[in-house]
Amino acid sequence: YHDLSEEELAELGLDNYLDSAPSVAEMTEFALRRLQKNPNGFLLVIEEEGTDNMCNRRNASGCLEAMKRADDAIGVIQAHLERSPSTFMVMASDSNANGPQVLHAPITLDELAASDAFTGSAIDGISGTGSAPFVAEPDAQGNRYAFAIGWASGFDVGSGVIARGAGLDAEQHFPPTGIDNTDIYRMLYYTLFGVELGD
Repeated sequence: YHDLSEEELAELGLDNYLDSAPSVAEMTEFALRRLQKNPNGFLLVIEEEGTDNMCNRRNASGCLEAMKRADDAIGVIQAHLERSPSTFMVMASDSNANGPQVLHAPITLDELAASDAFTGSAIDGISGTGSAPFVAEPDAQGNRYAFAIGWASGFDVGSGVIARGAGLDAEQHFPPTGIDNTDIYRMLYYTLFGVELGD
């Protein structure tokens, strides 16, 4: 991928991602096909780094594309979980890069303001700052809505950092009250070695 702003990419004639490069979903599928043959099990760590880098460059279209690519990879893992229920998946984020926020925008608007009049935060549309808003695909009732991405920060922020699990013992490891990030090590240790670690 090219982790640059939309404006920089347009100037260089580049897209967010190289069409010839495999997606994180394709790489995950490739890895799972090989790793699942190991009789001792496996530990696979994947990351769609674009969700961090694109957002940190305030590239809203790249950020949204990276999120879709990450979601596609999660779908590959969920399909694997259905075939191999003894697999445990942990999904976590290390930050909320630049704190992207979804903002309502009039669907008839041709050009968004470059920044929010109240907060001063930068606002991105389909081609970056000051461009037309994004328009979502139709919902179940056929309605389409326009939106923009507002950036809460110029750095990584701690809000919105989540962890989710699925598969083997996920209910045990992920109580409704949430977890601390240090619990992930304990979960992996228990899953790999069958030993419960103390606090």
